[in-house]
Amino acid sequence: MVRKLARGFTLIELMIVVAIIGILALIAIPDFSKFQNKAKQSEAKTNLKAFYTAWKSTLAEGTMATTGCGDCGFAPEKGNKYKYFLASGVTKAATAGTNSCSAPASTGVQTDTAFSAGAAFDLTAGGSCDEWKMDDGNILTNVTSDI
Repeated sequence: MVRKLARGFTLIELMIVVAIIGILALIAIPDFSKFQNKAKQSEAKTNLKAFYTAWKSTLAEGTMATTGCGDCGFAPEKGNKYKYFLASGVTKAATAGTNSCSAPASTGVQTDTAFSAGAAFDLTAGGSCDEWKMDDGNILTNVTSDI
């Protein structure tokens, strides 16, 4: 009589499946990290655009008092990774505790005729900073990419 075939997988079949999963993971993990960093960059983009909008609103109201982040109503929420800058240095923006990035070289001023703000954060913890700049033409520029 023919004996019923044993059900289940052999050790070789299981090892091949594990090897395939390992290869797929090696391909996917670097891309996943890159997408995570791009998502973190959206914080800087959103906050700099909000800063610009607050500056334009303050200009329209005619209430521009001094040069400072808080003067135009811009205050990002707590827990931000990026630091936000004007020409005079760090603004009133909340920043992460270990963000060692300094102001981007191209940050400028906030006056009634000109606006320039920047944001910086070390995305990859590799010592270089991801830097963004927003100018008075509403142009957002990635000065230095850390991806």
